[in-house]
Amino acid sequence: MDEAYIIEEITFHILKRFQNKLLHVDKNLIGMDDRLEEIIPEMIDPSSNDVRMVGIYGLGGIGKTTIAKVVYNRIASHFMTTSFIANVREDSESRGLLYLQKQLLHDILPIHKNFISNVDEGIQMIKERLCFKKVLLVLDDVNNLDQLIALAGDRNWFGPGSRIIVTTRDRHLLEVYKMDAFYEAKKLEHKGALELFSRHAFEQKHPKQGYETLSDSMVRYVDGLPLGLKVLGRFLFGKTICHWESELQKLDQEQNPEIQSVLKRSYDELGRTEKEIFLDVACFFNGEDKDRVTRILDACKFYPEIGIQVLSDKCLITIFDNKIWMHDLLQQMGRDIVRQECPKDPGKWSRLCCPEDVNHVLTRKLGTEAIEGIVFDVSVLKRIHVTTKSFEMMNKLRLLKIYWADESAHMREDNKVKLSTDLEFPSYDLRYLHWHGYFLQSLPSSFDAENLVELDMCYSSLKQLWESDLLLEKLNTVRVSFSQHLMELPDFSVSAPNLEKLILDGCSSLLKVHPSIGRLNKITVLNLKNCRKLSSFPSIIDMKALEILNLSGCSMLKKFPGIKGNMEHLLEHHLASTAIEELPSSIGDITGLVRLDLKRCKNLKRLPASVCKLKSLECLFLTGCSKLESFPEIMEDLENLKELLLDGTSIEVLPSSIEHLKGLVLLNMRKCKNLVSLPNSICNLRSLQTLIVSGCSQLRQLPKNIGSLQCLEQLHADGTAITQPPDSIVVLRNLRVLIYPGCKILPSTSLSSIFSFWLLPRKSSKGIGLCLPSGFSSFRYCTNVNLSDCKQLEGAIPIGICLLISLKKLDLSRNNFLSIPAGISELTNLKDLSWGSSRVPQKFWKFHYVLQTIAPLFYRSHQM
Repeated sequence: MDEAYIIEEITFHILKRFQNKLLHVDKNLIGMDDRLEEIIPEMIDPSSNDVRMVGIYGLGGIGKTTIAKVVYNRIASHFMTTSFIANVREDSESRGLLYLQKQLLHDILPIHKNFISNVDEGIQMIKERLCFKKVLLVLDDVNNLDQLIALAGDRNWFGPGSRIIVTTRDRHLLEVYKMDAFYEAKKLEHKGALELFSRHAFEQKHPKQGYETLSDSMVRYVDGLPLGLKVLGRFLFGKTICHWESELQKLDQEQNPEIQSVLKRSYDELGRTEKEIFLDVACFFNGEDKDRVTRILDACKFYPEIGIQVLSDKCLITIFDNKIWMHDLLQQMGRDIVRQECPKDPGKWSRLCCPEDVNHVLTRKLGTEAIEGIVFDVSVLKRIHVTTKSFEMMNKLRLLKIYWADESAHMREDNKVKLSTDLEFPSYDLRYLHWHGYFLQSLPSSFDAENLVELDMCYSSLKQLWESDLLLEKLNTVRVSFSQHLMELPDFSVSAPNLEKLILDGCSSLLKVHPSIGRLNKITVLNLKNCRKLSSFPSIIDMKALEILNLSGCSMLKKFPGIKGNMEHLLEHHLASTAIEELPSSIGDITGLVRLDLKRCKNLKRLPASVCKLKSLECLFLTGCSKLESFPEIMEDLENLKELLLDGTSIEVLPSSIEHLKGLVLLNMRKCKNLVSLPNSICNLRSLQTLIVSGCSQLRQLPKNIGSLQCLEQLHADGTAITQPPDSIVVLRNLRVLIYPGCKILPSTSLSSIFSFWLLPRKSSKGIGLCLPSGFSSFRYCTNVNLSDCKQLEGAIPIGICLLISLKKLDLSRNNFLSIPAGISELTNLKDLSWGSSRVPQKFWKFHYVLQTIAPLFYRSHQM
């Protein structure tokens, strides 16, 4: 290498240090500092000497390029060589990868001739020229792996400390390329979105007077997308309120073309089935359960397992809480794409989801075979009469949903869809039939939906589901809740052998279920809640997949269903408010049971010992089982049981073996009026957080070693006969809630220990004197103290109350005291003071803190 070349290189890099090239960025940046705090120190980390690749991904128009530009400007001075390659996708498609390579080489070595004739030569030259340089390279809007391979194929192409930033709409691309860090560009919150919109619409931070409501509507329409906020803001700048109102009405029907062109690019890059899934989500399934949508789309042969993932990777949908969500603007774009299939004739659209369009097509009988799906919200329309001719030509109908968005009882009773008694509709291609309030007593005689996956006929007038000879092999879910005329069920083992969910909640006329129901070996959820006339349930022979069995509210059901087969997958069994008298010993064979609900089984007299063999049980609810007099001995540890509700039972004593419930967190024995004592072994429940014995009127004492319950946070003991709590109570350091009897008349020396998080009303108090041990300040975590209605005299308020440093609420109403300890002014967390009808001690207000903090609270209490 000659001396002239070396001098030239040195001169170039010195000049670059002083003439750092920066990029233009919009001056109206909202929330950018918070984003940079997350990206630069944590992901890019300019101080690190390794080569790092960082991906920024998100929906089109979300601000990825702006973020990349700001990051570039902020850190460019740390690098020997920088390059920002914009519009990679567009230039790659129009000019080719070779053009982009030449642009990169020019940015790096502008004074040299970079002769390359093909992409492979470009790759070799980039590696040779950059491998010893600390480079900052930004590749903006990448949509293809070949682009990355041609421009930044490997970390070893670049010198130590280099940073490569890639922006894309496709997260999967970044995963394949094994980026070191990912950053998702997210939409703006409403406050920031309103400011950005206002900067463009009014050239100020907030809307002009008179435009506040319209601005808010515009911002909500755009739903935090920066591109939309800028485009609409600029468009509406200087326009009148009338123009704004007109534009808002137009946007409800027609998306802004500039916004749509940006968003639609991602849609155009999808494959055929992925486009079908996108349009189905936009028209029918936004916000729906992912697993359910997957089943339906799989029956449509759209391959949703991979298709939904592709849409998620390309930021066209998000999956949150196992629900599919689509941005409002993307949803509108999808619906606009459908409208463009035949703009002036909705009868020729593939999907109908606007109530007015559906009404137009059905009432005028304009439907064609192009229609694949209908979603009809009838709550916003007047009455409509539907006949066979309304559906006659829709031979490709896959999805039919008729429902009320407002499911109030009034709306359901006022059935707006009147059906011809001889109604027929195409069913052969139906995958999803959801018709709430179906007015007829049976499905059409020609109903033959062999591809049907889900049937939802809640609030219907059906008396039976279908004729016995119908075969629906693909049917996964049947939901006919609150169909109060339904009286019988078909033999599902023959007609729907692959059924997984059967939901019959509230079918109050159902007298019996077909015996075959106990042999449905694929069913996972069986819900017969509130089937009040159901008096028996067939033996469970082969329901090996069953996870949830709900018979709660079947008030005529007296016998627990016999279990003859394997039920190892049953997690929840609900039998609340039934007439069951006992459980069979075979209950212990349900080894996977997590929740057993027997609340309000007023005829239940005993529990079998085998219930204590349920090792997986976490919740056992026996609330209101008023004839239950004992709890079985627990012969071995039940470490998973966390909640035991025995409130309202007739139990007199708990077995000493209660200590085997090692993981118990909640023990509720409220209003166990026969309970006379608690076993000392209860103090070995080291996980116990809540103990409730309120209303146990014969209970006179707590175990002496209750202080051993170091996890105890709540102790409710009001309405008991306890007069002296054990001394060890003061070592309960985690106690937040202590509820003891509220007494009308107490010695003032006793009041110093009466405190609670939330004392219950004391209307039934018998005035039993309560004396707690010293150690008042131990309860420093108490946040609320209630000393109301104790009829106390001068000197009754304890000084120790001033040590409750966490106190937020203090109730001193309905008392006769004349003074309050001066130290109360030190309770800086106090937010709520109730004084009620008490006379206000004048000297109380001399404290500066009280005057500024407590007085306003006192004032509010009198205004309420």
